[in-house]
Amino acid sequence: DTRFDPLWAAVVEHEMPVNLHSATTRVRDSAWNTGTSTDKVLRTVQAQRVLMDMIREGLFDRFPGLKVVSAENDAGWAGNLLERADYSWHRSRNLSDDWRCREEPSSYFRRNVRLTFMRDRTAVLARDVIGTEVLMWGNDFPHHVSTWPHSQKVLAEHFAGVPDADRHAVV
Repeated sequence: DTRFDPLWAAVVEHEMPVNLHSATTRVRDSAWNTGTSTDKVLRTVQAQRVLMDMIREGLFDRFPGLKVVSAENDAGWAGNLLERADYSWHRSRNLSDDWRCREEPSSYFRRNVRLTFMRDRTAVLARDVIGTEVLMWGNDFPHHVSTWPHSQKVLAEHFAGVPDADRHAVV
């Protein structure tokens, strides 16, 4: 919504990234400690929707310096999302005004979005589709879902067979 453009302008001016966290919501029924196990597994969909709306609405065309971090929403989902979004953009952008962005969605994603994860081997395996520049590993210490004190073991498992340069870029 363009009503928020003053916020985005200030964020860019101060070179501050905007963070979307998996537990950030105003909807009480969607809070991190509510719902079923299925609800908890599917919470990343909220961040996916927000990121796609930012891209689709042309936010990054208006504010190319804006950086958005999706924190603790994992990242493996991004490969499929980007493939589907790019396909939809190419197939339908001339048929409706729903796509307001000028470039294919994956280009904004790689330039303006960063994704953090703790345990997401799928993200590591899909790094060529997602982009190593997008991925950021973290252990989330001291929270109960943290990889600590087994962070080195998790990294060894996730990055087995991965070139050192890619591991270094993500970690």
